[in-house]
Amino acid sequence: MNRLLRLPVLALSALSAVLVLALMFLISIDVSLRYLFNSPINGVTELTEVSVVSIVFAQTALAVRQYRLTRSDTLLSAIESRNRRAATIIRALAELIGAAIFLLIAFKAQEKLGQAWQRDLYIGTRGVFTMPEWPYLSLVTAGSYLITLQFLANALNQFLGGEGKPQ
Repeated sequence: MNRLLRLPVLALSALSAVLVLALMFLISIDVSLRYLFNSPINGVTELTEVSVVSIVFAQTALAVRQYRLTRSDTLLSAIESRNRRAATIIRALAELIGAAIFLLIAFKAQEKLGQAWQRDLYIGTRGVFTMPEWPYLSLVTAGSYLITLQFLANALNQFLGGEGKPQ
């Protein structure tokens, strides 16, 4: 399962890197125009808000895949020194809990995506800057499902005797 997820996880991560670069460029231009000509770019605030959320959901699957999410494993290390199998089970359960949480997020994001698509919802101020909600909600939904699948792959790896190391 981990091999199947490799390409989509890396592709979403690459997309988020492109979004970061585009956002940096846009903010730099906006600040320059604001400072030099007192003429900011309309919509930069809105684009920044949705881009940051999109970037987080696009990058998290790679962080899960590489076991780089922040963890406090002091207690788990103590358990592992006494009972390796118990530590493996706890790790697998933690991965399953992560999968369950992101599956709930994915369901809710999918629901909001459906509403945004059906009702043609927009972000911004009418007459100044507007953009449809569905593009960023699509990324949040896809990212959440991919994160869920990666957590499940990690749990499976733990149950099958994997070491919990980056793939």
